[in-house]
Amino acid sequence: MLSVANDIKPTVIRVLLLSHVCVCAATEGFDYQTQINKYLDCQALQHVLANILSEDEQSFQNNEYYLSGLESRLVADQLARVAQIEPQYVQDIYAAYLDEYRMVLAGSQENAEYQQFLTSLLAHVKRCLALNELQADIIRNAKSSAIISQ
Repeated sequence: MLSVANDIKPTVIRVLLLSHVCVCAATEGFDYQTQINKYLDCQALQHVLANILSEDEQSFQNNEYYLSGLESRLVADQLARVAQIEPQYVQDIYAAYLDEYRMVLAGSQENAEYQQFLTSLLAHVKRCLALNELQADIIRNAKSSAIISQ
């Protein structure tokens, strides 16, 4: 998602290893693992931004980005359930993304990678919010078509 993420090899390696360990279902050409990774990446990004903007634990948990990150996680968990991917693997992938973003933030503020990460963070979180909205639209449309067909 982030250009910074392309330079962060440990996350890519861990996510790929976790992806191969779990049973990855691809039904009708749908790549569940890729979609799960997108939503977990979004959750980690949104939680990082919420953490940056929060003064304490309570403001973090009430932050709109933290809450929208939970929506991303719900989608990832649903996809994992359908694909029969173990919940622990989903948690491990999320933790890998979160750890890498935290490592970038823990780096020196003079670091170019840190500056690039902060500069692009809000734009990427906005894409995550759009992804959440798209998923919500799909769910609403599926529910209304199910109601109409009954």
